[in-house]
Amino acid sequence: MKLSLILFSLLFSFMTSAEVPKTHLLVFGGSGDSAGDTTIFDNGLKDLSNYYKSKQLNGELGETSISFDGGHKLTDEIRTTNFPKSKTNQTFTQVNYLKEIEHFKKMIRNNSVIKPGEQLLIYINSHGSEKSKSDLSHSIVTGDSTTQKVSLDQLAELKNLAAQNGVKLGIVDLSCHSGNTQNLADNNTCVISATGANHYAYAGRGFNGQFTGNIERGKNLESVFLQTRDIGTTADFPMISTPEGQSITNEIYKLLTPYLHFRNQPLQRDGSISDKISAEVLTTATDPHYQCLKNNSFTSLNNLLNDLEKQTMAIRRTFIFLRPVSLLNFQELRKSLKQYKEIQDSLARKLQSMHVENLNKIVKIDNANHYSWQNLLNTDWEIRVKYSTYHLLNDKMLTPGEKKQYELNIKIFTAANTAKKKIQNENPGLEKYKDVISDFEKGNNITLKLAEKIASFEKKIYTALYKNRMQETKKSNPCRDFKF
Repeated sequence: MKLSLILFSLLFSFMTSAEVPKTHLLVFGGSGDSAGDTTIFDNGLKDLSNYYKSKQLNGELGETSISFDGGHKLTDEIRTTNFPKSKTNQTFTQVNYLKEIEHFKKMIRNNSVIKPGEQLLIYINSHGSEKSKSDLSHSIVTGDSTTQKVSLDQLAELKNLAAQNGVKLGIVDLSCHSGNTQNLADNNTCVISATGANHYAYAGRGFNGQFTGNIERGKNLESVFLQTRDIGTTADFPMISTPEGQSITNEIYKLLTPYLHFRNQPLQRDGSISDKISAEVLTTATDPHYQCLKNNSFTSLNNLLNDLEKQTMAIRRTFIFLRPVSLLNFQELRKSLKQYKEIQDSLARKLQSMHVENLNKIVKIDNANHYSWQNLLNTDWEIRVKYSTYHLLNDKMLTPGEKKQYELNIKIFTAANTAKKKIQNENPGLEKYKDVISDFEKGNNITLKLAEKIASFEKKIYTALYKNRMQETKKSNPCRDFKF
């Protein structure tokens, strides 16, 4: 009798395990950080390895490919030691990126490797750039160099093959500007983005730093998204491609975008300052059309908040279930938004008094090279002339074509430097616009505090609206159906 029970238990256990669809894992990222032993992506990679090991232990892990980092000692050690049975474990380069996409496309076509009904999770965690005009999504930095990038548009054919062959697909993009990756979503593909199309993502306490640690067997992509988003305070705007998520994003994101920017000034990989609020106020100061649109958008935002506040009366039970109603203080949110807009408008008016509209003027150097005043003033043309001259005189391996290009560069950069000096002489004080933007906070981080305060309110409202709309629809979607 006991033997029969044991055999039945083993058979039941086998059948249960067999019914759980395998999850295949394709990982890209870890690149773009400055030289050193570690990267800001290390903790995310460790958290992902915990999920990897739990799936492996339960016999639920399929094909795994890790293409991560390239040149950071401790990061590479995490990659090589924490994913011991991954068939592919390599650095993240452009060549490896394209090779692994092709490899997974072949495995989907060959139904005996990645079968219909199974799942593929594409996990991306690297530095990301804004969307170019030609891209559907955006690009991320590889380990080839700090400037080498690959477009996530390369995933489109893999995505289509997954849908055609009945393979559930999840794309988690934790990079900056990952909101652009929402454009890859469809009825078979769940896309989760750490932030909006116009914003940075944040490691540590940001969505980028928290999401992977919340992944556990038994959860789904939607539940992990909501759990992570709800606890954040950073000024990002995490997105999900469900109907509920898309509807809320369409209502709120564009209107809130200017007030989630702030002055933080970390150095970028190219040495420039990462500061979207400067671009925001400068555009407001130089473009009357944009300023008018911004004022209209602010009115629309306040009208939307009034409507949402009225909706809370109808779904008060949902709000109370989620958190104390007092924390959803629409009046305080409106106050913070008004304060932030006044700060931006005041700074824009100060810049206007300096005639920064002239920064948009264009100088024609030759038929192929036209520069705005802003580009001319912000570029060290003398350094560029010296660099080109040095290579022209000292590089003995130059081809005739390369020599000709350096000669042309010297001519263009010299002319641009002459144009810059003319602007400086005829418009004394115009360059000080950069100092005005740099100094306006006087070290008190007011834009950071306001942006994070607004983001904190936004996350509370988002969660409440999302869960209410879940109750209304109660329909399946690719994010809800993708089980960890």
